[in-house]
Amino acid sequence: HLALRGKLKNRRQELMAEIFRTLGTAPTASTAAAAFPGVTLGGGKNAQKLALVCEDEAMIQAMIRDTLQSMGMTAVVCGTAAEAIERLSQTGVVHRIVTVDNRFPDDAEGGIKILQAINAKLPDERRKMFVAFVSADLSTLDGNSAFVLGANITINKKELKRLQPILEEPRRALPVKVY
Repeated sequence: HLALRGKLKNRRQELMAEIFRTLGTAPTASTAAAAFPGVTLGGGKNAQKLALVCEDEAMIQAMIRDTLQSMGMTAVVCGTAAEAIERLSQTGVVHRIVTVDNRFPDDAEGGIKILQAINAKLPDERRKMFVAFVSADLSTLDGNSAFVLGANITINKKELKRLQPILEEPRRALPVKVY
């Protein structure tokens, strides 16, 4: 067991070094932070908690980002569906919380492509993500809609001012910490 763990750690370090060679920099904590926001070299207990905000409206982006940062998260904002899907495709990056807007200028399907990218992840990765679908058309904490969409919860845009308590409510019922 320990031999396998050592091999995996060495392989991870080799891959990180290869990435930084490709980028033309040395693998330091500061270059790692610049290349992979929210991820620290080696991960572990000291790794920052990463959130992904998929939203095209600047005012709502700021409201969600500020709330998540006040909860101790490092929030990364994606203003288009394509940008969010690309961010989600990065390997080794785990977003503990993902908020997905239902409408994007580049996504006629209302954020469904982003949810499909999330739900296409391996079960071990997807289990670590808490996905909130944000919509003006759905009720907050609508469990049926969340289930159909493949999200954990739904949040009505009018209730984003209460984002922190809304995100914390489902966590109380869970036996393990979500993020």
